[in-house]
Amino acid sequence: MATGRLSDTLSSRNNSLGLLRLVFASFVLISHAFPIGGFGVDPTHVWWNRQADISQIGLLGFFALSGYLITQSAQRRDPLQFLWARFLRIYPAYLAVLLVTALIIGPWAFRHEQGTLSGYWTTGDGGPLMFVINNLLLKQQQRGIHDIWGSLPHGIISGESVMNVSLWTLYWEFLCYFLIGALAVFGLLRRAKWIP
Repeated sequence: MATGRLSDTLSSRNNSLGLLRLVFASFVLISHAFPIGGFGVDPTHVWWNRQADISQIGLLGFFALSGYLITQSAQRRDPLQFLWARFLRIYPAYLAVLLVTALIIGPWAFRHEQGTLSGYWTTGDGGPLMFVINNLLLKQQQRGIHDIWGSLPHGIISGESVMNVSLWTLYWEFLCYFLIGALAVFGLLRRAKWIP
């Protein structure tokens, strides 16, 4: 009988963790499609006696696998290399999302709702320029642009319109990267197996 460590098996690229993460992320998308599309509550919430739904299983599975992979990355790399790699993984795409939202999706949605682009390009509070500037540091200071999509399900959260509901998570994700990096710097990831 062959014996080996689980970490050795999972360290290769042929471990199916990417596929599992895709499946878990799909669970979240499927579950959120019901209320966002106006079709009511995710039916899996009822199937499981209102104790969980498929999005909660997807989130927990995705974060567990991602946490494992991030911890492995922190153990293999110099702390600055680790944080730079995490930055490159999130920030360029995040910036692209901000720009695409402000320059393409926002004008399209505004014109669709208002029938004109007149007033969209204003530079004051609530406009597309401030949307990009206010959100440059990952923390969502402005969730929406000119109350676009305010009439849609989940278009208003805490009294504010929202263009992309999930962007708020990236700030907290990056803080977790700093925490894992700090644990790696102090050697706690190798010495105390219970921390990760």
